[in-house]
Amino acid sequence: MSFPNIPPEGINPIDGLDSEQVALLLLVSIAFEELGLAHIINAKAEKLQGAIGTLVDANGDPINPFIQAGSLAELLAANREVEKMLRTIIKKEMLLQFKFENILEFLSTSTSTTTSTTTTTSTTTTSEVRKQNCEVLRHEATIEITQPAGAFFTYFTDLTENHYKAMIDVILETPTGAPLTAQLIVTPRIGNPTIIDFAGAAAIQIEDVRSVSLNSTSGVSGAMNIIKDFCICCPDFGEVHRHEATVSFRGSNFLFTDLTDNHYKAMVIVKGRQGGQVVVTPRMGNTPPIALPPLGQSVIQIEDAQSLSVTTGAIDQGPPNTVQIIKDFCISCPDQSNDQRF
Repeated sequence: MSFPNIPPEGINPIDGLDSEQVALLLLVSIAFEELGLAHIINAKAEKLQGAIGTLVDANGDPINPFIQAGSLAELLAANREVEKMLRTIIKKEMLLQFKFENILEFLSTSTSTTTSTTTTTSTTTTSEVRKQNCEVLRHEATIEITQPAGAFFTYFTDLTENHYKAMIDVILETPTGAPLTAQLIVTPRIGNPTIIDFAGAAAIQIEDVRSVSLNSTSGVSGAMNIIKDFCICCPDFGEVHRHEATVSFRGSNFLFTDLTDNHYKAMVIVKGRQGGQVVVTPRMGNTPPIALPPLGQSVIQIEDAQSLSVTTGAIDQGPPNTVQIIKDFCISCPDQSNDQRF
């Protein structure tokens, strides 16, 4: 197979290369190893195609009929050989991942400082400016739906700006069991809403939308399930941790206040027994109030908010109102090497 060439002056001599150039050479080595693995995978894929007789030329004739399996045993043997090679490739990929992580750690310490008698100059590489720890996390919630005929209510609101994807499924029925017609209205961050007509049950995959609402021509009840996978990035390779809390109350008001300055994302699951509203106060700017459906249940995704308040009906008997908070936040410990207390 062909293999790219690096000009000799790009590698020899190593002396005189700064940390960023060394890191780039290490990244190039990873890319070359990945290219080699890709060739191996392609070769094994063609071998398996030849064994099952689907590796053909433009005329539809087998390219190499001698490698076609003549029996089930030969086909299984070819499959086992390919499986063994893929296992070896997976192990190699893990080693490359470790190598890549070591390069990132190396880049995080690549600040050079020059000191003279009059001035001190600090030079930070582009890689350092962009350094951060990004993870993909999941939030899940299930809420009940009770909605009168001809009503329109929002059950999922996302106030974040990060990239995410979510699966939302809805199951509805009428009190009498009669056929129903309903609509899911998906409102993106930018652009016009998408309207999805369905008759009782639906599942939708969404990406970076602002809200999902329900419109029904008849009275309905049911449930909505939300599975959301989202990105969270912490500067300075900070770690992501999670706090969870569920608060039950029989009064009509609930308040969540966040006095931190770190980056965070949280899913707030409101399960009331009556309608009301949710007010989210961001650290900067403002957002309009969010109306709660008649049953008082809704899911709100927030990001770096200063507070969130819920106003709903008081409950004297039966199950209380509840608010569940799932908060994922960044935390980075300061460098104490120059602190005289340590």
